[in-house]
Amino acid sequence: MRALLAAAGLAVICVAAGCGSAGTPPGPAPSAQLTIGFGGYGPLRAGMTRAELLAATPVPLEQYGDAPGCAFLADARAAGRNPYGELQVTLDDRGRVLGIDPPSAARTDRGVAVGSSDEQLRDAYADPAEQGTNESGRYLVYGSAAQGWLGFGLDEAGNVVEIRTGTKDFASGFEVCSGE
Repeated sequence: MRALLAAAGLAVICVAAGCGSAGTPPGPAPSAQLTIGFGGYGPLRAGMTRAELLAATPVPLEQYGDAPGCAFLADARAAGRNPYGELQVTLDDRGRVLGIDPPSAARTDRGVAVGSSDEQLRDAYADPAEQGTNESGRYLVYGSAAQGWLGFGLDEAGNVVEIRTGTKDFASGFEVCSGE
């Protein structure tokens, strides 16, 4: 009976502490340690090969889907496939990184995060290289071909709801997986 109670107590402690399961290591998302920059998130960069990406990633990634011309990888520790708000990476048909959707808790190297206002965004980055609308709403894109691209999706109130980094089309929030 004592062994049964001890095992039950250990199980409760493990669940409360967030122990991983099925080979998924426990731990915090990398958002606190890494920043989003032009064309990259921490050590992850647009243009990397799949092998380079998997060697550099701070969390285990697994493929959760594909579309014509693309493959999608996400944080394997997340509860579901295509986990909104978690690290996601899009690869082209050659296996190179097109772009990165950082965790929603991540910040840029200039302090902008999901929830920042349009004013805070413009104070940090000045005038965008491009702005417009896409399927999701209004967006602002900063950067250049040489340094990489950083895109911000804004809601109707002008608050940042999404940050993307990678190619210009990816950072703009446009469909990049057409297979053409």
